[in-house]
Amino acid sequence: MFRRASRTGNKSGLQSTKHTAATHPVISTESRTFGTSGEICRVELKHNHTWFLYHAFPIFKSMSAPNRYEILEGLPPSGPMYICVSKSGATFYNEGYVIHFYRTDGTNWVANFNAGETDLKGVYELKASDNLLVIAKGECYIMHPDNQMPISVFRHNYSKLLMAEDGRYVLLGDVDITIVETDGTYWHSEQLSLDRIEDVKLEGNVISGITNNFIEDSEEWNAFTYNIDTKEVTGNTYLRRENDRNKKR
Repeated sequence: MFRRASRTGNKSGLQSTKHTAATHPVISTESRTFGTSGEICRVELKHNHTWFLYHAFPIFKSMSAPNRYEILEGLPPSGPMYICVSKSGATFYNEGYVIHFYRTDGTNWVANFNAGETDLKGVYELKASDNLLVIAKGECYIMHPDNQMPISVFRHNYSKLLMAEDGRYVLLGDVDITIVETDGTYWHSEQLSLDRIEDVKLEGNVISGITNNFIEDSEEWNAFTYNIDTKEVTGNTYLRRENDRNKKR
């Protein structure tokens, strides 16, 4: 069985490897690879002056530019041990959201992020900061590639991300909304719904959608708007309804 080429920091993620009698008892051969980030990598072996396809597999899910991080398909089978990243700082052993970070000093490390409960995931650049917004299935982390400790960790149930014209991010939770500023700071809106928020859109600095507020045994859907600059709310949101109910008592 031939030894597979090892990963390096080059664009393909792999390097050419010379196979000799020390690695294979019968033949001497060379291997070469083709492919860039997000493509299928071809590993070919040379024997008797002829190249043969040995193996093909995806290299990385995505790669940043310049190379500050790579989103991996899973935990690497070899190399240095990955680092668990979570809100509590505790070690965990299940596979989460895996990212390969590249430090400014040329070193690198692999993070295994503790994941949340939704399908929302990705790595997002911050317009006014070198930090990154990492979303691991709804769980949010503010990270710098140089550091293994998160700058901050918040929530675990975000289901949708929108980007404002000025570079701010809007995160949709179950009953409220979170705004991530361009420097990585963030804040949460008031509770807007009793159960959930749907049909969310962002136009300029105004978020619109509908909230689900139960009244006895029926469902009541109400349109609302939320200004992310003034924090002004219009519409029959959960908190507004509760305030009106308290005034009537």
